[in-house]
Amino acid sequence: MEVYYASPERISAENAVLPVPETRHLTRVVRLQAGDRLLIADGLGTMYIARLRIVVEGEAHCALEEKIVGMNEPKRPQVLVQALLKNPGRMDWIVEKAVELGVTSIFPVTTERTIAGKARATRWRELACAAMKQSRRCLIPRIEPLRSFGEALRALRDHTMLLFHESAETEIRAVLPAGDGMPFPGPVACLVGPEGGFTAGEVEAAVAAGAHVLSLGPRRLRSETAAVAALSYVCV
Repeated sequence: MEVYYASPERISAENAVLPVPETRHLTRVVRLQAGDRLLIADGLGTMYIARLRIVVEGEAHCALEEKIVGMNEPKRPQVLVQALLKNPGRMDWIVEKAVELGVTSIFPVTTERTIAGKARATRWRELACAAMKQSRRCLIPRIEPLRSFGEALRALRDHTMLLFHESAETEIRAVLPAGDGMPFPGPVACLVGPEGGFTAGEVEAAVAAGAHVLSLGPRRLRSETAAVAALSYVCV
């Protein structure tokens, strides 16, 4: 079944009303008919199994049959702290893939080696919603406001922070062997640098804040590749 998005105010105890864009896809692309079943995510962590009833003025009215809290969501909060990249398309790609892999929030940050750019919060929220539906999740991850790397460290002091750096002596595979589960308690934040990587001072600041410094293996990865590689280990 396809997943569609309806904000919480469009959902009642027994019914949900899909907005026009979602209904357009439902009727013109997937071509569902009255009586067909579908999934509706509220974006806050709940999925509904529903049945299409009728389309009125471009909006699909659906009967709710089952409520599933946390469907396909990670066992614990997973955060990506991503340094802003020069190429906006690559940042878009990271947001999309991070949501597919299971992050619950994304912190875009500026670092010492960040090349001038700007946050595209509205665009990233749209991509996050689309990726939520594609990956059959029910939570739209929060896109945090752009902040400095130091501000992010302070905001995440109650998380287990994993900073990825090519010079780290310990590889992530030694800490998180496949199938052994997550050895760290509580929510986890993956810290990924910009094109030029984190500076020595930033690594020191992260360590002082309690971060573990890890590498992703012997090969140097692009920032967007590093983000996906890191999240594939920790998003469970």
